[in-house]
Amino acid sequence: MKSHIGSYSIEKRIGDGGRGVWKCFDKARGCSVAVRALGASAASESDLRRLRDVAGALKRVDDGNVCAFEALIEHDGEMFVVTDLVDGETLEERLASGEMSTDDAIAIGAQVLGALHSLHSVGVVHGSVRPSNVMIASGRVKLMDCGVHHIASLLHRSLRRARDVVPYLSPEQLHSTAAIDHRSDVYSTGVLLYRLIGKRLPFEESDDAGALHSRLDAPRELTDLVPGLRRGIDDVIAIALRREPAERFQSAALFREALLDGAAGFFPASPSVPDSAPDPLSAEAVTPAISPPRATGVAQARPHKRRPVVSWIFTGGSLLISSVLLIQSVLRPTPPPVTTTVEKHPVIVKTPPVIASVTPPSKERKKELKKPPVTETIREPRPFPKRDTEADRRDEIDLLSMQISDTLGRAKAKLEDNDLDGAHDDLDAAAVKAARYPEDFRAEIDEIRRVNGLLNAKRVDAQIEVQRKILERSQWDRRLAEVQRDFDEKDYTGAKKAAIRLLAEPGLPDWVAAPATELRNAAQKALVGGFTGTQTSPVQNNVRRPGGRE
Repeated sequence: MKSHIGSYSIEKRIGDGGRGVWKCFDKARGCSVAVRALGASAASESDLRRLRDVAGALKRVDDGNVCAFEALIEHDGEMFVVTDLVDGETLEERLASGEMSTDDAIAIGAQVLGALHSLHSVGVVHGSVRPSNVMIASGRVKLMDCGVHHIASLLHRSLRRARDVVPYLSPEQLHSTAAIDHRSDVYSTGVLLYRLIGKRLPFEESDDAGALHSRLDAPRELTDLVPGLRRGIDDVIAIALRREPAERFQSAALFREALLDGAAGFFPASPSVPDSAPDPLSAEAVTPAISPPRATGVAQARPHKRRPVVSWIFTGGSLLISSVLLIQSVLRPTPPPVTTTVEKHPVIVKTPPVIASVTPPSKERKKELKKPPVTETIREPRPFPKRDTEADRRDEIDLLSMQISDTLGRAKAKLEDNDLDGAHDDLDAAAVKAARYPEDFRAEIDEIRRVNGLLNAKRVDAQIEVQRKILERSQWDRRLAEVQRDFDEKDYTGAKKAAIRLLAEPGLPDWVAAPATELRNAAQKALVGGFTGTQTSPVQNNVRRPGGRE
């Protein structure tokens, strides 16, 4: 059994991932590290050069959510990856220990996507995003095994697949001949989020053939599994789980931004982004809420459900009948106008003879007859004054501008007071007003987006702080339980020492210090009582004190 790997002294084996993981001591740094075996070393100089390039890229990654890469070493013809040793619990263990809220899942997913963005920015694909590779340490997510699968692929090695790996693999990973890039990590993170929120996997098959076949269909909607879940969250994850890489989010950063917007209620329920996506709040695409920038090539969030065959038959029949009637009405010749001809027959009416007495008109009558006929002049109604629509538009814009300014001011004040829900409501109201005239409110829309980004960041920070406090409390509980266990087992010496070490810890909370003090005093009392009840030796002490008597 080997005792060291290169300059690292082996302390113990801590995992079976790949070809083995060991906890080793780094003498140069004076701390423990994790060393993982990858198999036989590279055969050619070009492979070694590419490996050195990848190792250099990984060392440049400076992200608190990424487990730090230390070195790539060769020992006895094998390659090993050296990383920081992270003390915490895996996400798989957290899931097994109890339920996880949707807010916690979003916060964890956002940190994982941030770590992936840092890796992708240096050209490294993770290749194995799953719960067992995500650790939670001191309230912060740590993405493990970063670069391991990328390096293994350069070595033309395939790491041994654990049983929990297959459900998180992308379709292109299952298809051995397909090219793998950073969008594969987007898919795997979508599976991870689906499980965290839906409490189940989207695809349950554990073998490659079954998993590849199951990915032909879309998974069950998360809104069916989690009542009350925001539709935007479901749509974002559905985009990440698209079978074709070109239809997913084209970067982890876009996925993260859309996820946070979906959680905050700003992601539309059915996003539809064409090949050249316009600005979501431009004149071509006005929406009542703030939409995140979307990746080129991302289509609708979810394919529409197929309608029943009978419904299609009735719909098609109705359209066919309407089309036929329309064509007939167009092609039918226009009939000539109908004229009614009335024959006139002579009508003979016998009337009695009328004898008229003719009298000459008077002078007044003659004057009236000589007057010209009176013609009535019909006056046209006076037209209404034309309405100045541009002036009305400017007045409305001025009014909306004042309302948007007031609403934004309230949102910023609530954000300062950590009233995140109130700030969200005010931002939504401001976005609705700005969407009426997007061309005139470009500056206001940019400011709404900026404040919305601050809101999302505060939401993530709040979730991280909650997780940190939960983990910190569990660690104090564990330390206190160790002291209690030693005391219950009557190991009073061990209980006293453990209590003293615990009380010396900096930042010890009062709710831990009080019981720890009681346990220390109780252990001391038990030890004193034990010594009092023991038999003392009759041998007299004859040692002289210096300068004194016996």
